Amino acid sequence: MEESKIYKNINKNFQNQKTKIEKFQDIIKSSIFGVLFVLLKEESGFSFTVETAFIISDLLQFFYFPFGPKVINNTTNN
Repeated sequence: MEESKIYKNINKNFQNQKTKIEKFQDIIKSSIFGVLFVLLKEESGFSFTVETAFIISDLLQFFYFPFGPKVINNTTNN
């Protein structure tokens, strides 16, 4: 019990020595970690092939936006 008080005092002193930027970075890191932890914890467990199909689908949709209209316009003009 006494050790936990010592660790709390050390942590409190360490927190007091941090600058505002370091405190802000810690808040950002802990919030990102919290979000990723919750997302990974609730993972539905798709198989590797399903995940790969989703990734390829997303990639094709991503590439359609910049190249889609140019390809459609070039084929209709010929």
